[in-house]
Amino acid sequence: MFSMCELRGKPSAISSIALACEETYQAIPLDLIDDEWLLYACGQPDHMYIAKVKRLADILVSISLGILLLPLLLAGALLVKLSGGPGGIFYRQERLGRFGRPFEVLKLRTMVADAEAAGARWSTKNDPRVTRSGRFLRKFRIDEIPQLWNILRGDMSFVGPRPERKEFADKLSAEIPYFSERLLILPGLTGWAQVCYPYGSTVEDARRKLEFDLYYLKNMGLVMDLFVLLDTIKIVLLGGASRRRGDKLAEFENKLKDAREMVRSRRRRPLLDAS
Repeated sequence: MFSMCELRGKPSAISSIALACEETYQAIPLDLIDDEWLLYACGQPDHMYIAKVKRLADILVSISLGILLLPLLLAGALLVKLSGGPGGIFYRQERLGRFGRPFEVLKLRTMVADAEAAGARWSTKNDPRVTRSGRFLRKFRIDEIPQLWNILRGDMSFVGPRPERKEFADKLSAEIPYFSERLLILPGLTGWAQVCYPYGSTVEDARRKLEFDLYYLKNMGLVMDLFVLLDTIKIVLLGGASRRRGDKLAEFENKLKDAREMVRSRRRRPLLDAS
C-alpha cells in the first residue's frame, strides 16, 4: 500500500470507503453512512424519472401484464380453490407504503386460514403454515400477480423495497438505523435486495437487505430498474436462483469490522518511551 507521500505527484483516484464499497458490492454498509450520503440519497425520489416517468411506466406495464398474465392468475386461483381447506382464494394484508401510509396488499392465498392465530410472525423458508399449492405458487411468484392491482392503484411500483407490515417495521426501525428511510419511495413488487440477497427471516437478514435497499434509493433509475426486472425474471424462471452478493458484502463488513478493531487496539496501546 502506498503512503500519501509516495502518491504525491502521481495521478491517483481517491474516493471514500462508502463510494468504493458501492461500486464493488452495489450496497452500502450502514456503518459507512454519514449525513452527506444520506442527504444525497434522500433527494433522489424528486428526480423526473422517479416522480413522473416511473409512475407512467408502472401504469402501462401493469395493464399490459395484467392482460397477459390473466390466464396464469386464473390457473393459480383455481389451484388454491381445488386445494381445499377453509379460507378464500385471495389474501389481503395491511402493509406500509410510501411515507408510512398503510395500504392493503393483494395476493393469492398460500397459507392455511389460521396462519396467524398466535400473532404476527415472519414467514420462514420452509414455513409449515404454507400449503402444498402455496409452495408451488410462491416458487414461481404466481401468488404475487394480484399485486399488479396495487401497482395500478399507485400503492406500489414494480421496483422498490418490499413493503413491510407495521408490526415488523416498528420492531426493525427500533433495532436497525436508517430503516425508516426505505419509506421515502414506493414499495416494489420486486427490489434490489430481493435479487441480491436470499430469503431471510431475522433482524440480521433485514439489516443486510436494507443495505441493498438504501443503495437502490441512492442509485435508482431506468437502467437499474430494467436490470432488477431482468434479474427477477431469471430468478422466477429458475424457480429461485442463488443470490450471492449478500455473502460477499457480509465478508467485506467482517473485514471492515476487524480492521476497525485493530485500529482501536493500536490506539489503546501505551506510547513507547523514545529514550
